[in-house]
Amino acid sequence: MSVRGSFYFRITSAGNLIGEYFNNYGNICLSESANRTDSGSGFAGTYMTSWIERQNSALISRLTIESISENMFTLVWADLNNEIIFRGKASLLEENIIYGYYSGRQFIQEH
Repeated sequence: MSVRGSFYFRITSAGNLIGEYFNNYGNICLSESANRTDSGSGFAGTYMTSWIERQNSALISRLTIESISENMFTLVWADLNNEIIFRGKASLLEENIIYGYYSGRQFIQEH
C-alpha cells in the first residue's frame, strides 16, 4: 500500500518551513519542519526536512520545491542518497501551502 495524505507548510521570517501532515496510515496529525539550504526566497527552493513517523521515529530528507505557476508548486522529497521518497503538488493559500503527496512513482498526474 502506498502512502497518501496531505499537509501544510507555513514559511517563517527566516525562510524555513513549519507544518503538519496526516496520511492513510493513521488518524493523527504529526509535525514536519524544514530548514532552507539555499539563498532563495519564498517557498521555491531546497530544504533539509524532518518529521516524526508513527510517533516513534524521526526521518530526515531533502525537499525541493519548484514553482510551476504563480500559485502552484511541485515538491520532491528525496532521502540522503537522493532516492525519491514522495512527490507532490502544492497550492498557495495566503501564507500556507496545502497539498497532497504520494509515495514512489505514484504521483498527481499533470493536467
